Amino acid sequence: MARKPVPEELVKRSILIGQKITKFREKLNISQKDLAIRLGITQGMVCEYEAGTRRIYADLLTRLCEVLQCDPNQITGFTPEVDDKYDAMLWRLDKVLQLDQSHQTRILALIDAYLGTTGGWRDRDLAKVNNKKSQS
Repeated sequence: MARKPVPEELVKRSILIGQKITKFREKLNISQKDLAIRLGITQGMVCEYEAGTRRIYADLLTRLCEVLQCDPNQITGFTPEVDDKYDAMLWRLDKVLQLDQSHQTRILALIDAYLGTTGGWRDRDLAKVNNKKSQS
């Protein structure tokens, strides 16, 4: 009996997860062989996970993240991977824009206070953003 083809989306996700595993491993200067030993698997399996040709299951993902000192969400892609402060700020601002207007105003006032700027532009820009949201 022939195997069903793997959906393209699953293939892409496996490759992305493998790239993230490689990135975190290399960031800690851990070899594939050392990672395999710490996880109790073969180096070939680590290679397959990193290549995206083998799917990783929850129990191994948990152990992997302990070794790589990261959160499972960072590997699986359920949260953005933030490499620098600029990306972090953009991600957080996107979250702020999902709040209601009164909360947005308070948070932007805090940012203005921190930056030592006035918020005169804030009300105009916030109105524009909320206007676009209501038109969607």
